[in-house]
Amino acid sequence: MKKSILKKTFAAFATTALATSAIASAMSVSAAGEPKLSLLADGEAIHYAEPGDVVEVTYNISGGSSWCSTGVHFSYDDRLEVEMNTKTNLPRFKTGEASQDLDACKVEHMDHTAYPDNIAADQKSIFFATSCSADFGSDGVIASFNFTVPADAQPGDVFELEFWQLDTDIFTDMAKDQAMQDYAFA
Repeated sequence: MKKSILKKTFAAFATTALATSAIASAMSVSAAGEPKLSLLADGEAIHYAEPGDVVEVTYNISGGSSWCSTGVHFSYDDRLEVEMNTKTNLPRFKTGEASQDLDACKVEHMDHTAYPDNIAADQKSIFFATSCSADFGSDGVIASFNFTVPADAQPGDVFELEFWQLDTDIFTDMAKDQAMQDYAFA
């Protein structure tokens, strides 16, 4: 079976390719670090997968920042199936080294009807939030999710994952450094 390509957007995979995206910034700000957020599919911005493959998507931070509170959305192609926690009926996730010392991590799941101006009709979205009483967040993987490529995916199919932002989304430290948040969402 022929493999497909992932298109770099944020994170994605498909059969076929999954394409992920990063929030890249050319801003010049004086933040406590320069946080850059990214989504990677099996460690790659563009990942090739076969129909039925399970692909690990990681939500990552780099840039040498210490942080405590976040609230970030990302959307994904609704043909992908995210692994669900059967008890909570929410996406199953694993915390990574960047968030393992935080007080709390929370996930929410929604379709396009929740925010029709931000989520396309053929997408679903995950909201991932963290909180902590100190700046214990660090660089690395914040959380990981498993997605299954559809069994009927065709060569050339691209499944994009990308960040999107509401006014209420945050990425900050205990000082509530606005420059840090501006840089993370640039």
